[in-house]
Amino acid sequence: ELKVQIVAGAANNQLLEDRHGAMLRERKILYAPDYVANAGGVLHGCTELLGWGREYSAGKIDEIYDTLLRIFENAEAQGEPTNKAADRLAEDRLRGAVPFTEY
Repeated sequence: ELKVQIVAGAANNQLLEDRHGAMLRERKILYAPDYVANAGGVLHGCTELLGWGREYSAGKIDEIYDTLLRIFENAEAQGEPTNKAADRLAEDRLRGAVPFTEY
């Protein structure tokens, strides 16, 4: 019933079920996953929590745009829904993450 070109997740879990990402793709509705679109709040919180400088934090927030573009491009290249491409990117980044240590 959606009559839109884009669904940009502004809260948690816009997709009730995983298959809904494929349904949006089939209808040519671009989906920006909520955990990517909302990453700015978490990144901003790192300013206080992890002691990031404001400029560093702002730079990371600016990278959200490029991350979304990468997700859209990867999804198109792989012929998959954007939620799948976003999950794969997140998993790749987590595998390469440095373990958190207490300060």
